Amino acid sequence: MALKFKKLVVGQLATNCYLLWGEKKETLIIDPGDASDFISETILANELKPKIVVATHGHFDHVLAGFALQHTFKIPVAASRKDNFILQYMAKSAQYWLNLKNEPVDPPPEIGRLLVAGDQIPAGKYVFRILETPGHTPGSLCLYCPQGNLVLTGDTLFSGGWGRTDLPGGDEKQLKKSLKLLLGLPPQTQVLPGHGPETTIGKEQEFLKQLLML
Repeated sequence: MALKFKKLVVGQLATNCYLLWGEKKETLIIDPGDASDFISETILANELKPKIVVATHGHFDHVLAGFALQHTFKIPVAASRKDNFILQYMAKSAQYWLNLKNEPVDPPPEIGRLLVAGDQIPAGKYVFRILETPGHTPGSLCLYCPQGNLVLTGDTLFSGGWGRTDLPGGDEKQLKKSLKLLLGLPPQTQVLPGHGPETTIGKEQEFLKQLLML
């Protein structure tokens, strides 16, 4: 069975939440930024079997539904330890940026697995390898699946752009190193970014080389 994915655009900041699965429909939930009910309904409608939630980084628009999903499906949430300080302020950040005022926001998800470079996360026979790609945040991660020929880049790389570095923990020099790492992936690798349309490493090579002065 080929690796399959479904993109769900959620929240006011139009975050791409991805459901990815292989045989037996064992499913990864990547960046559940909001709309836990919508995500849950999609999972149930497609008869998927979620195994883990993975946050590419700690910003609220990528984890806001994590708490609800981990308790609904009794599954762990995985992220980098380096973004713990961002997760601690998730609720306050969401209220501020989304102008929620006194509206209640779920607490941060409980991180049950701390991810580092080289860790592997299976979805059936497909295996996603963790790449540490700091810059947008200290703990930004990408998930690369050579078998499926795709990489999930969170807010590190977009179609025609890259993540901002002017928020707490951002670092432009680190981001450039991370983009150089992604540039080394095969050109045909499909890129599933945290916002906006899909692209490929090959399509982004020219502007990346200009940015990195290669």
